Amino acid sequence: MTFVALISCVYFLFLECYPGFCKISERDSLYRELSVMRDKHRISNIIFTEKKNSKIHCGIQCGLFMCQSFSFNSKMGTCCGYDVTITDTTSTILEIGWKTYNNITAYSTITEPVTLPLTTVLPTTTSVAHTTEQLTTSVAHMSTEPPTTTVTTTTTTTTIASTVPQPSCTSCPSGYTCKLGLVFCYKYFGTRKSRVDAESSCASEGAELVIIDNADKDNEILSYISTNSITETFYWIQGSYVGGQWEYNDGTPITYFRWAPNHPLKDDLLAFNKDNGFHGTTNTYDDVYFCEVKL
Repeated sequence: MTFVALISCVYFLFLECYPGFCKISERDSLYRELSVMRDKHRISNIIFTEKKNSKIHCGIQCGLFMCQSFSFNSKMGTCCGYDVTITDTTSTILEIGWKTYNNITAYSTITEPVTLPLTTVLPTTTSVAHTTEQLTTSVAHMSTEPPTTTVTTTTTTTTIASTVPQPSCTSCPSGYTCKLGLVFCYKYFGTRKSRVDAESSCASEGAELVIIDNADKDNEILSYISTNSITETFYWIQGSYVGGQWEYNDGTPITYFRWAPNHPLKDDLLAFNKDNGFHGTTNTYDDVYFCEVKL
């Protein structure tokens, strides 16, 4: 056996024995690379960050989390999944080694084949003699020529339309600024209040204290403060330190932080300093605040 033949045998044995090789390889066609995101990755809308060995394994993890897109850095073996389909480069940072993909299966149309039932039409006979004659003729014909039966089926495709309601600015209370792309609307309240009173004020509007859970919302609030020349420094935002972790009012763990230098100094409540980021503070202060309504 030549060396080439030996290598071929080993190669095919590897393909045969390596668990899931072909199945995993097929997934490569399910991810569409975005050239505008080459050497970039998002810093918002992240739903997981994990270590993975390859783009394929990163994509599989994305499927488990039902994410819309993901970035993978082969040099660092790092995988990030996002809850949005990426159509632009908003909220991204430049870092060599990243490639980003949209998960094609996450937004494909669901179709299913429907096979129409076959209908059998029986002949109508007018007399016993006529039926007997037909039967005799058919038997004679069958003895000389094999019967041929043709069955025709019709397959149609039914598209299942989505019934999920789409976000709308009509859900916003009067006086609120609507940001449909961020799926929320918000309003600034310039009277300083305690954290408890600020929460009650938002609730009276059918809203809640603003949640800053990604860079896009962070930048939106900063832009509003700057555009409207608001001189206040501190703002209440949603977040409390409970049971050893920071969480929102509904108990969801907080994953997005932009801490000011040397913070959090206190593990109690979350506040926002327009000049340097998040602060850990207590309910002993009166601050202005934003309320929000999710769309």
